[in-house]
Amino acid sequence: MKRLIFSVSVLALVALFFAACVDTVEPIKHDRTKPVTITSFTPDSGGVATRLIIFGDNFGNDASLIKLTLFDPARNKETQAKIVGVTNECIYALLPRRAGSDNKISIRLKVAESSVVEAVSKFHYTLAQNVSTLVGAVTNVDGTGGEINGTYDVAMLSLPRNITYDETTNSLFVTGFEGWGYGVQAIRRINMTEKVVSSVGAGIQPPDGIVAVNGDVYVTTAFGHENILFRMNTNNGFSKEKFINNLNDSYFYWGGDVVYNKTDKLLYIQSNYPTLSYIKTLDPSATDRELSIKVYYKISDSNVSFCLASDSKGNLYYSLADQNAIYKLEKVGNDVIKSLFAGKDGTKGYKNGNGADALFNTPTKMTFDSEDNMYVCDQGNHVIRKVTPDGEVTLLAGVPTVAGKDDGKPLESKFNQPRGICIDNEGVIYVADRANHRIRKISIE
Repeated sequence: MKRLIFSVSVLALVALFFAACVDTVEPIKHDRTKPVTITSFTPDSGGVATRLIIFGDNFGNDASLIKLTLFDPARNKETQAKIVGVTNECIYALLPRRAGSDNKISIRLKVAESSVVEAVSKFHYTLAQNVSTLVGAVTNVDGTGGEINGTYDVAMLSLPRNITYDETTNSLFVTGFEGWGYGVQAIRRINMTEKVVSSVGAGIQPPDGIVAVNGDVYVTTAFGHENILFRMNTNNGFSKEKFINNLNDSYFYWGGDVVYNKTDKLLYIQSNYPTLSYIKTLDPSATDRELSIKVYYKISDSNVSFCLASDSKGNLYYSLADQNAIYKLEKVGNDVIKSLFAGKDGTKGYKNGNGADALFNTPTKMTFDSEDNMYVCDQGNHVIRKVTPDGEVTLLAGVPTVAGKDDGKPLESKFNQPRGICIDNEGVIYVADRANHRIRKISIE
């Protein structure tokens, strides 16, 4: 407690010092003939926007010549802090978001053309994480959902399935259906600027996969046959616009999931037949879109349920719910090479680990962050899992095998059959929490 009071007092005094002296301190130039030194810093731990005070010598007082960075060895990544004020013996800075990943990181300093100097002690960076309910806190008395539009405090959802984020309108688009001919069959737009929910894409039934690409929102229909892929955008008022002519099941029989590959700029679409399961590609910018449709990979000689995702390198991934595993597809020349990415093929359970040492229970939709970490809806375990690029599986949020709807800290929060997942440009994760009829928000700083 005494140490905490001391740290807070030092921070307050230094902040006052900079505020009082910003216009009165005489220019002090960094001496290029002498070394830059770091003697100490305070506090020794914190997260985004933490006020960090670094003590030492020969900093000068020209903030434009100072580069203060934090190196995270776990990610081999360096991020830059914001300099608020500087004297020759003291630097006052604010820490950036995601400078570390709940671990010890290094503080590095470079003044003008001097060599980089690193503090002897390490700084413990703590990630601020939280799970909250964005939409769907209101349900019927019996706990079921509904199709009620309006502001967040009154809007209701029913069994949300897949979800995508459109940065051009700062909106989430959510599909919901229970099967052909029954249940709510709707597409909802969650406008996060105006904080309202509305219905869009009337007549697209039953809506299943959904992905936003540069302002266009593509939607597949699970059993649509000739009406298999639609496009919505602001130009058509987010109403249904048939995107391909699939007459007489020319290219697809049953639709399903869809993902956009930013590397080759193609849509990858689930295509199921009574006895076959394919992944097919489509070029959305092609003059003849039907002609651009190609078979990318045959998943199975039977009709199986799977979901799709793509990383920044253009690799494709699919989860097989019945096999409780996730697979990676890499294009090598004209060949597509399949490998097991995470989960033990054919084995259901819950276990963290690397690759086949990890266990899932009905993995469904996946998404990637900017560092190619995968986030998976582990639907049967009622949790969200994180998988690093090298296949290390850990728990991100939820209590394994325990269904619920609690918000709060990630490992204390609860989900109920999470089915869809997406991520925005700031790294915020959104989950279609199916059986809770909610959209959950996982904020990591």
